[in-house]
Formats: sequence, C-alpha cells, structure tokens
Amino acid sequence: KSYTAGVVVEEVLKANAVEPFKPEVKYGMIVNELLVTEDFIKRNQRFTDLLSNSFVSPEILKQLSILPRKIFDFRKIAFNKKYTIISHADSLRTVKALVYEPNPIDYVIFHFEDSLHVEVCQREVVTVEKNITGTIQSSLSETIEDLGISHELTNKFVDIFGWQVDFQHLQKGDRFKLIYEENQVEGKPISIGKIEGIYFEHFGRQYYGLPFDQGDGIDYFDEEGKSL
Repeated sequence: KSYTAGVVVEEVLKANAVEPFKPEVKYGMIVNELLVTEDFIKRNQRFTDLLSNSFVSPEILKQLSILPRKIFDFRKIAFNKKYTIISHADSLRTVKALVYEPNPIDYVIFHFEDSLHVEVCQREVVTVEKNITGTIQSSLSETIEDLGISHELTNKFVDIFGWQVDFQHLQKGDRFKLIYEENQVEGKPISIGKIEGIYFEHFGRQYYGLPFDQGDGIDYFDEEGKSL
C-alpha cells in the first residue's frame, strides 16, 4: 500500500498524539495531581483532628486558632457531616484546602496555601415538579417503601388528609396520586417543596387536596373549596 508524504505525517502524528488534558474540578479547584480524601466527622472530633494525618504549616495553624467565630465557629462541626481534604502528593501530604459540608447546600472551603482564606459557598438548588401514583396493597407504609417515597413527602401527605382519612384503616385497592415539588442539588433530591395536588381514593370515596395561599401561607382545600 502506497502512502503520500502527507498521509505518512498524519499517521505519525496520530501514533504520537497526546490525550488532551481533562481537568477534574472539585469545589472550584483542579485536582488532577492532588490527593482528595473524603470522610465524615466522627464523634468528639475537633477541627484540628481532621488534619492529623496531613501537614499544615504552623503559621496557618496559628491563623486557624484565632479565626473569629463570625467567620466560622469550630464548635459547630457536627457528627457525621462530610468533609474533604485536598492535599499535594508529597511525602508530607501538605494540605491545599479542607472543605466542610454542614448540609447538602452549604459548604465552607478553608484554603491553606500562602495564608488562611475561608470561603463560604452554596450549591444551586433546582426545583423539579414530580408526580407519583400508588395503590395500597397491604398498608400505606409498605406501599411507600415499595415506591421509594421519602418520609418527608409521606408526612406532608398524611398531614393534609389527617382529618378526612383514617390512615390506620386503609384497604387494599385504595389509590392515590401526588404532584409535588422536589428540591435537588446536583441532580440529587434534598427536600420536598410544595405539594401541588393530591388525589386519594378510599373506600370508593374520592378526596382532593389543592394548595392555596390566602396571605398567611399555604393551606389545602378540597375540590369544593372547603378547608382541609
């Protein structure tokens, strides 16, 4: 098979092509050549305990010790909350930053290079409309578990119909449909927003729940406008 000079050059370039650099970004930092360690706060751990297996300069540690509480109150780090240590891949595991996440929305970045800098950040919350339909097979709790409905949504559902339906005496074949708002962060559900509508069929009787704000917050009413 014969090749022109241009084809030969193209084949050589392909053979020696370097994969384009794909930056991996966490908390706004490129971490491709860094060590990323994720963990959760253990009982009775202090903030400085989180750094015990890494190196932080004495100057930064001193700045941490005098950090005003209005910037960050170290007494408020809580059990089982997530934190991430981003460090250099040197023998000391020199820390570049530590990220503490008190909840799915908020996170605090402690930058340790050059001098201490604390950055308080929030993830974007996206509200998505969702709906779910179910039929009672044995009990509400089992149906809820089978459908993967959150306890928060279940509690709101039960609260709205608390005076109309005896949820301890549901029967097989009772049906319901929920239309609701789900708050998400990075595609993961974090909480339930407003329930936009409920249909419930119990012993052949139909119940509706529709939200309306009369100025004092949202209340729920049936299809005839009667308060639930």
